[in-house]
Amino acid sequence: MLGVCQWTDVSLNTYKFEVFDINTKFNPVSGIYIFCILNRNGNWHPLYIGEANDLSSRFQRHHKLPQAILMGATHFHILRFDGGEMSRKRIESDLIKNYYPPLNEKT
Repeated sequence: MLGVCQWTDVSLNTYKFEVFDINTKFNPVSGIYIFCILNRNGNWHPLYIGEANDLSSRFQRHHKLPQAILMGATHFHILRFDGGEMSRKRIESDLIKNYYPPLNEKT
């Protein structure tokens, strides 16, 4: 882990995500993740927000990871969360609504 970053959802709930290098391999743990780039101002910019039951296998075949890397993604931000799939999906959705990452589908 390289540090911690706080992200806020559309309802102003805040979550502390752990910061990892894009090449990090994960143990089987559920959570919410963000593919990120550090912009010139030193601020994190989300390229894609998702959730998974098993982070160890999710990134090996993630359909958006190649695009995120082409856009400059250098880090994963991870919120380990075992509160159930419905809660993970709600947090994921609320974060997407607040940040509008370019690689998430428009809804």
